[in-house]
Amino acid sequence: MLKNGQHLNTAFLSAKHAKPDFVAQIVNLDHNDIDVLRVGRVMPGQEQNILVLDLSHNNIEDVQPKTFDSFTNLRRLKLSHNRLRDGEMSE
Repeated sequence: MLKNGQHLNTAFLSAKHAKPDFVAQIVNLDHNDIDVLRVGRVMPGQEQNILVLDLSHNNIEDVQPKTFDSFTNLRRLKLSHNRLRDGEMSE
């Protein structure tokens, strides 16, 4: 959720306005209106730092294959309470 109370509705989730030494390790983006996840558009530049990524309670219905391949240190990915179907991913 944004400071003004609005929900995120984009799949381009970036920390571009953070300080140069900013390191994201625990990222909580739950309860927003995110619907699609694409390669290179989820916390770009922070992928190797993130340990926990919570995208639960959104409207995610499409995850591009390999979206999380660069998240080499990811220990927990929460995608519950979205619109995903078992075994279904875009190409």
